[in-house]
Amino acid sequence: MTGRFLRALFVVAAAFVTISASGLEQSNAIRDRLGNRRAEVATVSRFERADGGGGFVLDRSASPVLFRWSGETEVLVLTARRAAGGETSLVTDWGYEVLRVNSIGGATLYPPDVPSGVIADQWEPAGPLRMGTRSVDEVVDRVNWAVGALREELSHPVQIDYGAAPREGLTVMFEAIDLAVTGLRKARLRDAQAASTLTQLRFIVGERVSVRYDGNTLTVTIDPDAGFAGRPSSERIAHIVSGELPAS
Repeated sequence: MTGRFLRALFVVAAAFVTISASGLEQSNAIRDRLGNRRAEVATVSRFERADGGGGFVLDRSASPVLFRWSGETEVLVLTARRAAGGETSLVTDWGYEVLRVNSIGGATLYPPDVPSGVIADQWEPAGPLRMGTRSVDEVVDRVNWAVGALREELSHPVQIDYGAAPREGLTVMFEAIDLAVTGLRKARLRDAQAASTLTQLRFIVGERVSVRYDGNTLTVTIDPDAGFAGRPSSERIAHIVSGELPAS
């Protein structure tokens, strides 16, 4: 009798261990899935708007966070800020919240056409956003292109001056020239008189990115060692030239 009772206890104990092990495996599996999900959120992904209005690439593989609208070439640099509910608010260099994300991959996009926000779904992995390389000759060619583009835009000549950048920073200088022209064009789309008295565009190499406009001279300071974060966005330039933001 006692033997049968002890064997029954062993069976119950074995069953308990099996159930506990099974539960532990399931718990570990859940944690692994959540961990993998969080890892996916932290890398590079393409997102699509739930309303079918387009998408974007979000690169969180390094700091700072990088963002690019689908179909566009300009890469935006976003600053992460804590938001309510444990979410993260991602803000542009002109102070606009473009995206809000949570810890499990959910995202709300705030595009210009839907400022109240629209859900964005993580669609598929994407390649990291990286700067290419540019040569001195390419920078010189871009300056010459900018001189012609601004003469056409403003109907008068604009002198362009630029400082020497280290070889590793030539791409930053190239992009700054490109984005300055784009920013001036955007400003004039908002106000036809914007930049109408511009006579000089200067690019300075420094340690802090800045944009200053006094009505005659637009000065863009770049950090050639900071990659995408080393030049201002075209929107920041446009806001400052049109008077919507102070120099910064």
